[in-house]
Amino acid sequence: MIRDLPPNCLLEPSLGAHHYIQLKDIKLHYVSKGNENNQTMLFIHRFPEFWYSWRHQIQEFAKDYHVIAVDTRGYGDSGQPTGFLNYK
Repeated sequence: MIRDLPPNCLLEPSLGAHHYIQLKDIKLHYVSKGNENNQTMLFIHRFPEFWYSWRHQIQEFAKDYHVIAVDTRGYGDSGQPTGFLNYK
């Protein structure tokens, strides 16, 4: 079954705000939370996860940092280019 909308847990406002950035040929999705004037803490998932795997760390570290959790290409809500060479 294909969903029209993501599950509610992925849209939980307490986990941060969803953003997109276009980089050359790929659209990347990321979630940010915390004061943008604070130092940035970047979370990058590994195979086969996506930004949501950092949900507990986002909650904790956003108290003192500007936290960003990225969906790498082909995962979560980021673009999914075809061909394995696009994932090197």
